[in-house]
Amino acid sequence: MNKLEIQNLESLIKPRIGDKKLLNSTITWLTSPGDNYSGILLKVDITLENEKNEKEEIHGVAKLITPNEFMQQVFNIQVTCHKEIAFYKEIVPALREFQKELGVEEVPDLFPELYGARVNLHGGERVDENAVILLENLAEAGYVTVDRLEGFDLETSKTVLKNLANFHAVPLALKLSRPAFFEEQIKPFLIDQYPHGGVTPHIVQILLLEFLGTQPEFEDLMSKLEEIVERPRHEALEERIEPFLTIAHGDMWTNNIMVKFDDEKPVATKFIDFQNYAYRSPAVDLFLLLWTSVQKHVLEEHLDELIEYYHGEFVENLERLKCDITQFSLDSLLDEIRVAAKYAVPHALFMIVFVVFCKKEVISIDQSSNKLPDFGTKDDITDEARDRVLYMLRLETFFKKMSGGDKIDNLGQLLKNYTGGSKKIVDTKVSRLTALGENYGSTLLKVDISLKNDNDDSEEELHVVAKCIPEDEVLKEVFNIQVSCKVEIAFYDTIVPTLQQFQRDKGVEEVVDFFPRMYASRINLNGGELVDENAVLLLENLKGAGYQNVNRLESLDLQTIKFILKNLAAFHAVPLALKLLKPDIFQVKIKPFLKDPNPPRSKGGHNPLVHNDMWINNIMVKFDEDQPVGVKFVDFQMPTYQSPATDLFFLLLSSVKKDVLEKHFDHLIEFYHKNFVDQLRILGCEISPFSLEKFLEELKSVSSIKLTQVIFMTAFVIFQEHEEGSRIKLPHERTFEEIPEIAKERIVFAVFISVLKRHIKAVEGEIRDMGKSFEIYLESFPFNLDASNYKLRLQPSCMYRRTEYNANFGGGGGGGGG
Repeated sequence: MNKLEIQNLESLIKPRIGDKKLLNSTITWLTSPGDNYSGILLKVDITLENEKNEKEEIHGVAKLITPNEFMQQVFNIQVTCHKEIAFYKEIVPALREFQKELGVEEVPDLFPELYGARVNLHGGERVDENAVILLENLAEAGYVTVDRLEGFDLETSKTVLKNLANFHAVPLALKLSRPAFFEEQIKPFLIDQYPHGGVTPHIVQILLLEFLGTQPEFEDLMSKLEEIVERPRHEALEERIEPFLTIAHGDMWTNNIMVKFDDEKPVATKFIDFQNYAYRSPAVDLFLLLWTSVQKHVLEEHLDELIEYYHGEFVENLERLKCDITQFSLDSLLDEIRVAAKYAVPHALFMIVFVVFCKKEVISIDQSSNKLPDFGTKDDITDEARDRVLYMLRLETFFKKMSGGDKIDNLGQLLKNYTGGSKKIVDTKVSRLTALGENYGSTLLKVDISLKNDNDDSEEELHVVAKCIPEDEVLKEVFNIQVSCKVEIAFYDTIVPTLQQFQRDKGVEEVVDFFPRMYASRINLNGGELVDENAVLLLENLKGAGYQNVNRLESLDLQTIKFILKNLAAFHAVPLALKLLKPDIFQVKIKPFLKDPNPPRSKGGHNPLVHNDMWINNIMVKFDEDQPVGVKFVDFQMPTYQSPATDLFFLLLSSVKKDVLEKHFDHLIEFYHKNFVDQLRILGCEISPFSLEKFLEELKSVSSIKLTQVIFMTAFVIFQEHEEGSRIKLPHERTFEEIPEIAKERIVFAVFISVLKRHIKAVEGEIRDMGKSFEIYLESFPFNLDASNYKLRLQPSCMYRRTEYNANFGGGGGGGGG
């Protein structure tokens, strides 16, 4: 049969045209040869004439099987061709009739009209080269395919999801309402043409590992990549369980979705290409659609929202069709996504690399040969494909957590100490608390739990933050999760209660309470010592109590930093007092959990517990009419046994407004010190070893050590801005060229202060030497820090000397006296 001919065309379309005559037809290529994997698409324009000599134009698309025998095997045409014909002839009419019988007045029209179909010319069952499916040409009705390289924006994504939810819900409702009809009339067509993996997964394994394995970006992720692509697909499919199973499309991506726009607004959707539909979870379609076809920045900003939107439309359709929706909760859908990911992730990876984001001029299929399609070489992988795969691999854990971890496996058991035997979890909602990358050392989830007390039927809402290990493999090593996770649990479990009890024993009524409450924790599910992906801390959600983070790009004002310093002083003083007064308790209950670094230790040997990462994002403040009234410290992954000056130096230079530091630096140090010794005095400690002069020596000794941390955080974390909805780059992904000017200015200031602190006993004649040290320090950085004309008016009432200086360290580093 000639490719641009359809034999017996009039007989093919007889069910559509009735007594009308076919006057003529024009057949042309709809897509370029090789553009469609599964077959050949032709544009068919037909002119009809009725008994009154009235003419009618109908425009169709003819789907023909591929002559490539290899691709015939891949797509199992002896099954898929029969299935697609049955979809339009049997399933679509049954679904429409079911909705009408239930009183749905406007039945959604989500599919092209079938004009005619056959598997051969002789009437048998075997599919041969004369097989054809002739469908309505949706382009003539104004439908278009969105460019696969661009993907769907947020509004279009929601339009597609609304219709996808209907497509999934209607056959599910039919199954629930009329199970016998569904089993007899629908289920026989819902066979999976790849029940044991077929040819395609083998191709996926070979190509993905060969192409991506040589990419330097994937070096740290190869073990995860290998584990994903080698998953037995049939095992994932065997996990399918009721009640969600319905008709799933199986290949739901951009090119199988046509959208109609009106003034650039999406107004209608049609789904096409029903070769791979089967009896599966709707999550398979949802996962593949989101990952292959939605713009990446939309995913990063609105992933939770899109899933919740789909779920809302899905259950609304079920309700309209008179179904009980209690078993179709959002949590249940998230469970479906977790299971579906085992099959959908390899499929999505293959689609991203070799189909959706491949170079249009690279991929080709020789329809006349029996060879595998030419996918190009590893050098043909596009940047967009790389970015998508990297993002997907790093977030594959997210999909596990969104239903498994994000749902928190065994949540009831985890909360058992809190709920006791009477409270039961009746609902759980989980979402991202922070954007991907905003919190480097962990993944933070917002978890809202509804509890019911069986004794009195009372209800309780519990709002917590689930702190999970970071998803990035590099950061797992950087933060040494095998230690830091256990330390943080010990901080809440052991250290905080010990400090509070010590204060109560000393008669203190208002004990230290600037930490979130921990409701539960674990490091794994198996009871062993190894921290794994099931590790989690459930902490009080401080936002629900009115606490918030001050914007890191704006920094802390004078009033807020003083409020924080008062509490920080108590945080340092209480464990120091415990060590001084109850050394045995300190050695048993506190010291084992503290990292014991080399310098900077306190010169007086009075090291308390310090936070060691005390910056603006680890501090939450409660305001009342713009006045700070409460503060909480968070993120206790690496508390250490060292000088309290380390926390103070880092906090001031990383998180306080620069103009506040310039005017009040000395005052803030004096303020902190006064509150520190006041707390020691209240707890009955001898305060003479903790004079201001000795504390200034502590600051001098820690400045050079902590300066490196200040510079790193300033350059790569605190003042880095990012596009809304995009993932913040991790520190190891940044370059020096990306450092913003405000960060450079802050670094200059930090170095300036550090140089002054090292010359704490400088006299007027040594100012020039300080200027030289300052310039030498700046010149050592691998990026440009312009210190020309940098001026700072110091009032070193206690830090440097009692005299006021004007210091100008531009040019040759001259100085002036006051």
